[in-house]
Amino acid sequence: MSEQENEDAVSEFARVLSDFKDKSFSEGFINGFARGFAEGFVEGFAKGQAEERKNLLAAGRALLDDGMDRCKVQRYTRLTDEEMASICAAN
Repeated sequence: MSEQENEDAVSEFARVLSDFKDKSFSEGFINGFARGFAEGFVEGFAKGQAEERKNLLAAGRALLDDGMDRCKVQRYTRLTDEEMASICAAN
């Protein structure tokens, strides 16, 4: 890299850094990043919980089909009364 190219790169870096330090840009960038991260986290967490409930319902159905007592199934799977009622109605 020639000396001129090096100086150009340094000045470009300084320009980008000063833009980043500009309060309106940096606050907007940080707030936007934080908002996007939070929305993605919440969406992923909700999908994970839904998948977990779906798996627990399937396990509860299988345990009931194998003859396990309804109260034991509910205690082991920690399903709500409504979820247990939906499983029992389906069986």
